[in-house]
Amino acid sequence: LQFANKIARPIVRQIQQQEPDYYGSDCPVAGKHIENNLETEQSTVHPIDLLRLAYGL
Repeated sequence: LQFANKIARPIVRQIQQQEPDYYGSDCPVAGKHIENNLETEQSTVHPIDLLRLAYGL
């Protein structure tokens, strides 16, 4: 868990700095680590779902 959090830390920092409407990961486990480190209500979105949202499908 410590190693996973160490890997997620720079990603979390970028998300916090940029404050995107959505963020995602193609790996469900990595997405959960990002969510847990962000401590927000926002959750990760799979890249396919991001495409669906972008195209309004």
